[in-house]
Amino acid sequence: MKAKASFRRMNLRLAILLVAGIAASLLCCAPARADLLTLSLQSPLTVNAGTSGHGFDVLLTNASGPAVFIAGFTFEILTASPDITFTDANTATVLASYIFGGNSLFCPTIMVTNTGQDLSASDLFSIPVSDISLGSGATVALGYILFDVSSLAPSETVAITLAAFPATGLSDSQLNNIPISTLSGSQINIVGSANVIPEPSSLILLLTGVPLVWVVRKLQLLPR
Repeated sequence: MKAKASFRRMNLRLAILLVAGIAASLLCCAPARADLLTLSLQSPLTVNAGTSGHGFDVLLTNASGPAVFIAGFTFEILTASPDITFTDANTATVLASYIFGGNSLFCPTIMVTNTGQDLSASDLFSIPVSDISLGSGATVALGYILFDVSSLAPSETVAITLAAFPATGLSDSQLNNIPISTLSGSQINIVGSANVIPEPSSLILLLTGVPLVWVVRKLQLLPR
């Protein structure tokens, strides 16, 4: 058992070192060639105040060729609103397949280093000195971001943005930076608690209660 625990700790340390190496490489290595890479957040979502477990995809698109070879990534998502709390990031993407498929080093939860109004996440292709090919016109997802909404949130539109390089970046298997041409944010539309429509069960209870009150009042008015 001790040997297994030691092996897990060693793998985790190695993974952290690899991610740190990619982050450092984004600052100092010569960029690999890419034409039009766009990193974007899923289209606007509408959610109710006081709810949790919502999510959206982070999408990477190669708008024009040639193919780009990617071995690792890191991104940072920001919002200025305290009504949105980012809680985690995983590989269960919805709109597109996860970039590394079943070869994510951290699957199913990718490496998250902070949460709240500022979430940073990273992952690596699990096969050493290897990568995936993103062809012209192809789109993949870099993660599924989970978030909660404050119960005190008013009706509002909250902007979500991607931090610029080097907080957000890609690298190839040689730790060369792959430049991203465009970072596109999104927004979350919150329906405030004062405007949330009651669940059907609550409406039914309210409607059945009105006749009952009327009957009780009538009985109280009858002569004794």
